[in-house]
Amino acid sequence: MWGAKMSYTDRGELKFLIDYQTYGAILKYIGPFTERDSNVGKSGSYILCSLYYDTKNNKFYWEKVEGEKIRRKVRIRTYIESESGKALATMLEVKKKDDRNVYKNKVVVEFDDALTFMDTGNADCFKRRLSDSERATLDNIIYLKYKFGLEPKIMIKYEREPFFDRYVRSTRLTFDKNVSYRTVDLRTRGGETCEFAIPPNLMVLEIKYRRMLPFWVADMIRRFSLRLVTVSKYCEAMNASLARPDF
Repeated sequence: MWGAKMSYTDRGELKFLIDYQTYGAILKYIGPFTERDSNVGKSGSYILCSLYYDTKNNKFYWEKVEGEKIRRKVRIRTYIESESGKALATMLEVKKKDDRNVYKNKVVVEFDDALTFMDTGNADCFKRRLSDSERATLDNIIYLKYKFGLEPKIMIKYEREPFFDRYVRSTRLTFDKNVSYRTVDLRTRGGETCEFAIPPNLMVLEIKYRRMLPFWVADMIRRFSLRLVTVSKYCEAMNASLARPDF
Protein backbone atom coordinates (compact mmCIF):
# COMPACT_ATOMS: atom_id res chain seq x y z
CA MET A 1 0.00 0.00 0.00
CA TRP A 2 2.58 2.53 1.10
CA GLY A 3 5.04 1.99 -1.73
CA ALA A 4 2.93 3.24 -4.62
CA LYS A 5 3.41 6.90 -5.43
CA MET A 6 0.23 7.20 -7.46
CA SER A 7 -2.75 4.98 -7.93
CA TYR A 8 -5.98 5.09 -9.87
CA THR A 9 -8.94 2.94 -8.98
CA ASP A 10 -12.32 2.42 -10.56
CA ARG A 11 -14.35 0.37 -8.14
CA GLY A 12 -17.69 -0.22 -6.51
CA GLU A 13 -18.17 0.73 -2.89
CA LEU A 14 -20.87 -0.35 -0.43
CA LYS A 15 -21.29 1.02 3.09
CA PHE A 16 -23.15 -0.22 6.14
CA LEU A 17 -23.50 1.01 9.72
CA ILE A 18 -23.19 -1.85 12.21
CA ASP A 19 -23.01 -2.28 15.97
CA TYR A 20 -20.33 -4.18 17.87
CA GLN A 21 -22.41 -7.33 18.26
CA THR A 22 -22.86 -7.58 14.49
CA TYR A 23 -19.18 -6.77 14.01
CA GLY A 24 -18.17 -9.73 16.20
CA ALA A 25 -20.45 -12.08 14.28
CA ILE A 26 -19.19 -10.85 10.91
CA LEU A 27 -15.55 -11.33 11.99
CA LYS A 28 -16.27 -15.01 12.64
CA TYR A 29 -18.09 -15.39 9.33
CA ILE A 30 -15.39 -13.82 7.15
CA GLY A 31 -12.51 -15.79 8.70
CA PRO A 32 -12.35 -18.52 6.01
CA PHE A 33 -12.61 -16.01 3.15
CA THR A 34 -10.29 -13.15 4.17
CA GLU A 35 -6.87 -12.25 5.51
CA ARG A 36 -5.72 -9.13 7.30
CA ASP A 37 -3.95 -6.33 5.47
CA SER A 38 -0.20 -6.96 5.82
CA ASN A 39 0.36 -3.27 6.72
CA VAL A 40 -1.35 -3.55 10.10
CA GLY A 41 0.54 -4.26 13.28
CA LYS A 42 -0.29 -6.54 16.19
CA SER A 43 -3.48 -4.60 16.87
CA GLY A 44 -4.82 -5.54 13.43
CA SER A 45 -5.61 -1.92 12.65
CA TYR A 46 -4.11 1.47 11.87
CA ILE A 47 -5.24 5.06 12.40
CA LEU A 48 -6.33 7.34 9.58
CA CYS A 49 -6.21 11.14 9.86
CA SER A 50 -7.69 12.98 6.89
CA LEU A 51 -7.63 16.75 6.38
CA TYR A 52 -10.46 17.68 4.01
CA TYR A 53 -10.56 20.76 1.81
CA ASP A 54 -13.76 22.49 0.71
CA THR A 55 -14.98 25.88 -0.44
CA LYS A 56 -15.92 28.73 1.86
CA ASN A 57 -19.57 27.78 1.35
CA ASN A 58 -18.92 24.03 1.62
CA LYS A 59 -19.66 23.15 -2.01
CA PHE A 60 -18.38 19.57 -1.80
CA TYR A 61 -20.38 18.98 1.37
CA TRP A 62 -23.58 20.25 -0.21
CA GLU A 63 -23.03 18.12 -3.33
CA LYS A 64 -23.32 15.07 -1.08
CA VAL A 65 -26.23 16.40 0.97
CA GLU A 66 -28.21 17.29 -2.15
CA GLY A 67 -27.59 13.90 -3.73
CA GLU A 68 -25.42 14.94 -6.67
CA LYS A 69 -24.34 11.77 -8.47
CA ILE A 70 -20.91 13.15 -9.39
CA ARG A 71 -18.98 14.43 -6.37
CA ARG A 72 -15.37 15.29 -5.51
CA LYS A 73 -13.19 15.46 -2.43
CA VAL A 74 -9.67 16.76 -1.93
CA ARG A 75 -7.82 15.62 1.18
CA ILE A 76 -4.47 15.00 2.82
CA ARG A 77 -4.61 11.55 4.38
CA THR A 78 -2.07 10.12 6.83
CA TYR A 79 -1.80 6.48 7.91
CA ILE A 80 -0.55 6.07 11.48
CA GLU A 81 0.63 2.94 13.27
CA SER A 82 -1.78 2.18 16.10
CA GLU A 83 0.77 0.97 18.63
CA SER A 84 3.53 3.56 18.25
CA GLY A 85 1.73 6.55 16.76
CA LYS A 86 4.35 6.61 13.98
CA ALA A 87 3.26 8.01 10.62
CA LEU A 88 3.44 5.28 7.99
CA ALA A 89 2.56 7.31 4.89
CA THR A 90 0.78 10.49 3.80
CA MET A 91 -1.20 10.86 0.58
CA LEU A 92 -2.47 13.94 -1.21
CA GLU A 93 -5.65 12.71 -2.88
CA VAL A 94 -8.47 13.72 -5.13
CA LYS A 95 -11.47 11.40 -5.04
CA LYS A 96 -14.34 11.44 -7.48
CA LYS A 97 -17.51 9.47 -6.95
CA ASP A 98 -19.98 8.79 -9.74
CA ASP A 99 -22.97 7.12 -8.09
CA ARG A 100 -21.41 3.93 -6.60
CA ASN A 101 -18.23 4.04 -8.69
CA VAL A 102 -15.15 5.56 -7.09
CA TYR A 103 -12.18 7.08 -8.96
CA LYS A 104 -9.15 8.09 -6.95
CA ASN A 105 -5.76 9.61 -7.72
CA LYS A 106 -3.16 10.02 -5.01
CA VAL A 107 0.48 10.99 -4.57
CA VAL A 108 2.72 9.99 -1.67
CA VAL A 109 3.96 13.15 0.06
CA GLU A 110 5.19 14.53 3.36
CA PHE A 111 2.40 16.13 5.40
CA ASP A 112 4.08 19.53 5.66
CA ASP A 113 4.89 19.52 1.94
CA ALA A 114 1.25 18.76 1.14
CA LEU A 115 0.17 21.74 3.25
CA THR A 116 2.67 23.97 1.47
CA PHE A 117 1.50 22.78 -1.93
CA MET A 118 -2.14 23.45 -1.05
CA ASP A 119 -1.14 26.90 0.22
CA THR A 120 1.02 27.93 -2.73
CA GLY A 121 0.23 25.65 -5.67
CA ASN A 122 3.97 25.21 -6.21
CA ALA A 123 5.09 21.60 -6.72
CA ASP A 124 8.74 22.55 -6.04
CA CYS A 125 8.03 21.89 -2.36
CA PHE A 126 8.18 18.16 -3.13
CA LYS A 127 11.85 17.30 -2.80
CA ARG A 128 11.93 14.48 -5.30
CA ARG A 129 11.39 13.90 -8.98
CA LEU A 130 7.71 13.55 -9.83
CA SER A 131 6.41 11.25 -12.53
CA ASP A 132 4.16 12.54 -15.29
CA SER A 133 1.16 10.83 -13.73
CA GLU A 134 1.92 12.39 -10.34
CA ARG A 135 2.19 15.83 -11.91
CA ALA A 136 -1.15 15.26 -13.66
CA THR A 137 -2.72 14.43 -10.31
CA LEU A 138 -1.24 17.54 -8.69
CA ASP A 139 -2.37 19.68 -11.64
CA ASN A 140 -5.91 18.40 -11.16
CA ILE A 141 -5.83 19.14 -7.43
CA ILE A 142 -4.48 22.65 -7.86
CA TYR A 143 -7.01 23.32 -10.63
CA LEU A 144 -9.79 22.46 -8.16
CA LYS A 145 -8.12 24.58 -5.47
CA TYR A 146 -8.07 27.74 -7.56
CA LYS A 147 -11.34 27.17 -9.39
CA PHE A 148 -13.32 26.73 -6.18
CA GLY A 149 -11.12 28.51 -3.64
CA LEU A 150 -10.51 25.42 -1.54
CA GLU A 151 -9.42 25.82 2.06
CA PRO A 152 -8.74 23.36 4.92
CA LYS A 153 -12.07 22.55 6.50
CA ILE A 154 -12.00 19.64 8.95
CA MET A 155 -9.74 16.87 10.27
CA ILE A 156 -11.31 13.41 10.63
CA LYS A 157 -9.68 10.59 12.57
CA TYR A 158 -10.66 6.94 13.00
CA GLU A 159 -9.31 3.43 13.52
CA ARG A 160 -9.47 1.12 10.50
CA GLU A 161 -9.38 -2.68 10.61
CA PRO A 162 -8.82 -3.90 7.01
CA PHE A 163 -9.25 -7.29 5.35
CA PHE A 164 -8.68 -8.60 1.82
CA ASP A 165 -10.41 -11.47 0.04
CA ARG A 166 -7.91 -14.36 0.10
CA TYR A 167 -8.37 -15.04 -3.61
CA VAL A 168 -9.78 -11.82 -5.15
CA ARG A 169 -7.46 -9.09 -3.91
CA SER A 170 -9.56 -6.33 -5.43
CA THR A 171 -12.26 -7.11 -2.84
CA ARG A 172 -11.60 -5.39 0.46
CA LEU A 173 -13.52 -5.03 3.71
CA THR A 174 -12.78 -2.34 6.28
CA PHE A 175 -14.27 -1.68 9.71
CA ASP A 176 -13.92 1.99 10.70
CA LYS A 177 -14.32 2.68 14.42
CA ASN A 178 -14.42 5.77 16.64
CA VAL A 179 -14.93 8.27 13.82
CA SER A 180 -14.16 11.67 15.32
CA TYR A 181 -13.22 15.14 14.11
CA ARG A 182 -11.87 18.58 14.88
CA THR A 183 -12.11 21.95 13.11
CA VAL A 184 -9.18 23.62 14.89
CA ASP A 185 -5.41 23.03 14.71
CA LEU A 186 -5.76 21.72 11.17
CA ARG A 187 -2.09 22.13 10.29
CA THR A 188 -1.12 19.40 12.76
CA ARG A 189 -1.20 15.83 11.49
CA GLY A 190 -1.87 14.15 14.82
CA GLY A 191 -3.65 15.70 17.75
CA GLU A 192 -6.83 14.81 19.54
CA THR A 193 -10.28 14.71 17.99
CA CYS A 194 -12.69 14.57 20.90
CA GLU A 195 -16.00 15.01 19.08
CA PHE A 196 -17.65 12.01 17.46
CA ALA A 197 -18.98 12.24 13.92
CA ILE A 198 -20.67 8.84 14.22
CA PRO A 199 -21.93 7.45 17.57
CA PRO A 200 -19.09 5.43 19.14
CA ASN A 201 -21.33 2.37 19.55
CA LEU A 202 -21.48 2.12 15.73
CA MET A 203 -18.86 1.58 13.06
CA VAL A 204 -18.76 1.83 9.28
CA LEU A 205 -18.33 -1.38 7.31
CA GLU A 206 -17.11 -0.64 3.78
CA ILE A 207 -16.90 -3.20 1.00
CA LYS A 208 -14.82 -2.24 -2.02
CA TYR A 209 -14.86 -4.44 -5.11
CA ARG A 210 -14.46 -4.51 -8.88
CA ARG A 211 -17.01 -5.83 -11.34
CA MET A 212 -18.94 -8.33 -9.19
CA LEU A 213 -19.32 -9.08 -5.50
CA PRO A 214 -17.89 -12.45 -4.44
CA PHE A 215 -20.61 -14.92 -3.43
CA TRP A 216 -19.55 -14.92 0.21
CA VAL A 217 -19.93 -11.11 0.45
CA ALA A 218 -23.44 -11.26 -1.02
CA ASP A 219 -24.25 -14.08 1.41
CA MET A 220 -22.85 -12.05 4.33
CA ILE A 221 -25.07 -9.08 3.45
CA ARG A 222 -28.11 -11.35 3.34
CA ARG A 223 -27.19 -13.42 6.41
CA PHE A 224 -26.73 -10.40 8.68
CA SER A 225 -29.57 -8.33 7.12
CA LEU A 226 -27.15 -5.49 6.38
CA ARG A 227 -28.84 -2.35 5.10
CA LEU A 228 -27.00 -0.23 2.57
CA VAL A 229 -26.45 3.37 3.68
CA THR A 230 -24.95 6.43 2.03
CA VAL A 231 -22.98 7.48 5.09
CA SER A 232 -20.04 9.80 4.43
CA LYS A 233 -17.56 10.36 7.24
CA TYR A 234 -16.88 13.83 5.87
CA CYS A 235 -20.55 14.78 5.78
CA GLU A 236 -21.29 13.28 9.19
CA ALA A 237 -18.39 15.25 10.68
CA MET A 238 -19.53 18.42 8.93
CA ASN A 239 -23.09 17.88 10.14
CA ALA A 240 -21.82 17.62 13.70
CA SER A 241 -19.44 20.58 13.41
CA LEU A 242 -22.03 22.86 11.81
CA ALA A 243 -24.30 22.10 14.75
CA ARG A 244 -21.45 23.17 17.08
CA PRO A 245 -20.02 26.30 15.41
CA ASP A 246 -17.94 27.14 18.47
CA PHE A 247 -15.83 23.96 18.16
